[in-house]
Amino acid sequence: MILHKFNTSPFSNSTIIDGLKRVSPIDGVVLTEDAVYTIKHSDLLESIQRLTKQIYVLEPDLHARGLVMENAGIKTLDYPDLVALTLEYDSVVSW
Repeated sequence: MILHKFNTSPFSNSTIIDGLKRVSPIDGVVLTEDAVYTIKHSDLLESIQRLTKQIYVLEPDLHARGLVMENAGIKTLDYPDLVALTLEYDSVVSW
């Protein structure tokens, strides 16, 4: 089980799209920093949801960008939650 951590905006480069090629159904995806803008990219968000059900967004990064999480299928995390989550996976890959 791998936790894939993305931090770049899907509107500025293809890092998320490229990284998703490595995501399996047992993996997790966490969106941090500018990657939280993915919640506004409906096609990409649907692609992630088809790949895995373990999707997380760092809530302080959402708030810093004036975004609100409206998708019940995505879990929000604070920093202690993120640290705990990394311990649940065999490895973490930062994209």
